[in-house]
Amino acid sequence: MSVARVTARAVPMLAALSEEALTRLLAVAQLRSLKRRELAWPAHEQRRWVGWVVCGSVVGVSHTLDGREVALFRCGAGDVFGESELLAGAQDGVTLLWVAGEATTVILAPAEAWRFALAADAPAALAAAERIARQQVRLLWLRQVLAEPSTPLRVAAILRWLAEEGEVAAVAGFDNGRWLPPGVTQQEVAAYANTTRETVTRVMQRLQAEGIAVRSSAGWAVDVARLRRWQPG
Repeated sequence: MSVARVTARAVPMLAALSEEALTRLLAVAQLRSLKRRELAWPAHEQRRWVGWVVCGSVVGVSHTLDGREVALFRCGAGDVFGESELLAGAQDGVTLLWVAGEATTVILAPAEAWRFALAADAPAALAAAERIARQQVRLLWLRQVLAEPSTPLRVAAILRWLAEEGEVAAVAGFDNGRWLPPGVTQQEVAAYANTTRETVTRVMQRLQAEGIAVRSSAGWAVDVARLRRWQPG
């Protein structure tokens, strides 16, 4: 389905384009309505796409070594997704699929059309490059974590990553205390670390015994600095 200009203008990133750039982009763009868990575009599709969320949400997922799904990125209304498609072969073995987190409407445009639009807008191109760099860092991080043979160290790496995105935790004795994000479960940590929930429980209990993690009514907090240096005995 073609994209109405008013719909595109509701997305801040597209609204910031010049009239000429937006017209060129909309000439090849399409509007897609996705059901929950539906792929924004098929993995086998030859054409590379970039998308914007009009309403709803999409999740960028990869998979662990044994095929379990791992959510790496979440995009809500107004967000862009799939910009790493601008870099041919950039994912280098890490498959990233974009899946609707709920009933969602997205605007999709061929990656080459978005590249052309960015070429005429230096600030937008710089912002896109920064977004792509952050995404690539996370994808490379996932590869490194999954390559770690020590399960406790994989779990520790996931906990540290999650905590670094959490709120500061003022815990006595912590060098750099952070709360794990609300709602994160041990099952989710296990999926990221390619292990079992029981193993995650044992590692967290050990970290708690060593004073690197604490649990309270507010949730789990970890000392990110000590967790980075931690080595299982």
